[in-house]
Amino acid sequence: MKLRTQVFLFFLLFALTPLLTAVALNLPLVLGRMELFYHKAHLQNLRADFRDLDQHLASREEMVKLLAKLPEPGSVLDNSNQDEEAIDKARTRYTEWINRILWDQLDIIQIVFLDQNGHERFWLDRERETQQWHPTLTPPETPNPNFIQAGLKANPGNVLISPISLNQAAAADDPRTLMTLRLISTIGVPEDKFIIGAVMITIDVGGIARYYRN
Repeated sequence: MKLRTQVFLFFLLFALTPLLTAVALNLPLVLGRMELFYHKAHLQNLRADFRDLDQHLASREEMVKLLAKLPEPGSVLDNSNQDEEAIDKARTRYTEWINRILWDQLDIIQIVFLDQNGHERFWLDRERETQQWHPTLTPPETPNPNFIQAGLKANPGNVLISPISLNQAAAADDPRTLMTLRLISTIGVPEDKFIIGAVMITIDVGGIARYYRN
């Protein structure tokens, strides 16, 4: 190799050394920024893909708020010295009303009304074959107590959503209970901040895709 070539390579390497050093020092930062941009783009795609699901859950939140404003009659009549027969008749009419307003919202499979202590006081189940709502003697499955207490402590008008729960044992009898989601809202007067209970609905997560193609 000629001396001129050696000198040229030496000066070239000398000139590139600061550039290579800068690249080596900043490469982790550049890769981190690229990863961040990739994650943001991926999240935007996910939000676009799940936009319909977000809208669907938002409609379910509004339904829970409506049920909290118009709770089952026993929540109110128990405090007005009404006898059991009057409460039963009022609950029968209430069940008929639920069948009219929820007849096409097939992913909602259970409605549970709770008292101030989180105990079930009245519940309705959707029958698999007829899709009709009716009260049952079988107590509903109790979710995480922390979720119930958090729901009771929330201000009226707020809705809490539980994590998705899996129950393979119950799904053997009713596939709708395999993967469920619960929404809860307090029943009370916002001005007085007086809570008389809560309403909780159970959603069949698999049923969302089954009943609503979008």
